[in-house]
Amino acid sequence: GQTCMAPRRVLVDRRVYRRFVEALSALAAAARPMRLTSAVEATTCVRLARLAMERGARSASGVLEPACDGWLRPMAMLDCPPEAELFRGEHFGPVLAVGPVDDLAHARSLHGRVRNRLSVSVYGGPSADALARDPEFVASMGASVVTFNESVTPTGHTGVPIAGGG
Repeated sequence: GQTCMAPRRVLVDRRVYRRFVEALSALAAAARPMRLTSAVEATTCVRLARLAMERGARSASGVLEPACDGWLRPMAMLDCPPEAELFRGEHFGPVLAVGPVDDLAHARSLHGRVRNRLSVSVYGGPSADALARDPEFVASMGASVVTFNESVTPTGHTGVPIAGGG
């Protein structure tokens, strides 16, 4: 959550949402606190998570811990409404907005609501691979880096340019 290209939101097909949430919740519950780049960022992340909860989101780990001197346990906020400030992804810390979508069109509609899209990762097995070959789909993501069925290459490959998008 402390890199420019770290995920800020995850949109999950409703048909697999429950299984995704179960797997993510186990990881969230086991997460250990980490030191953020600043205490202000840690406090901001907690504030955004709390505001998302006021709009109906719930913590994947089951708790919402305060930041402590710049330390914060990574969080995932499940069922995060698109209206929540957290969903916009303008924070710089390990807090993930997670929400279900009905289909690809619904996901694209929600994705289009946010302005900061440095990178986008699309997962979906062979269906995502097919989208990778669709230049219109790739362009519609409005990001300078779009990956399919992975997300490490943009952060580790020196040949991948990083520029603002969206």
